[in-house]
Amino acid sequence: MDQLEAVHPLAKGERKDNLAIISAVKEINKIMDNYPSKKVDTREMGFHVHFTQDDITAAKKYRELTDEDS
Repeated sequence: MDQLEAVHPLAKGERKDNLAIISAVKEINKIMDNYPSKKVDTREMGFHVHFTQDDITAAKKYRELTDEDS
């Protein structure tokens, strides 16, 4: 982890070596497998739900049984 504090060898003063720090971060991410998956599935899918009158009645009864106020 000392690479994250790298100092540029040719710079005057104590200037950070940004290229060395970026390279170190890339290498650490490779070792730790800290990269997101290359391909993300972004497809959208829809579906239709058809309720019969019996389904609606059963849902109302279920809501009455699970109502916390009663």
